[in-house]
Amino acid sequence: MNDEKIYEMIIERLKSIHEELASQMYLSRYDKKEFASYKECLDYIPEFIDAYEHGLSYEFTVNILENYPATLSGKNAIYLLELGLLMGFKTEADEDKIFNLHLND
Repeated sequence: MNDEKIYEMIIERLKSIHEELASQMYLSRYDKKEFASYKECLDYIPEFIDAYEHGLSYEFTVNILENYPATLSGKNAIYLLELGLLMGFKTEADEDKIFNLHLND
């Protein structure tokens, strides 16, 4: 698969996940004053996609999933996992350090 196809796949998956999260606007009742609202977070995601900021789009998606009781279909859950692998994203949290190990080292 060439780079252009991978790039298209990343955009397609980000948009699919965003669409599913956008269908759950009732989650805005869980908004916290110290964070951007659910709607604000959702509004940023397509803007980041259009600006070729796919990493930020991914991070906002993960932020929503960490801070709201949102659900994803199995397909979109797999898409999110694939995006993390494709883009090499890991967290810096202490409990996630195990995922930074290199098994072949």
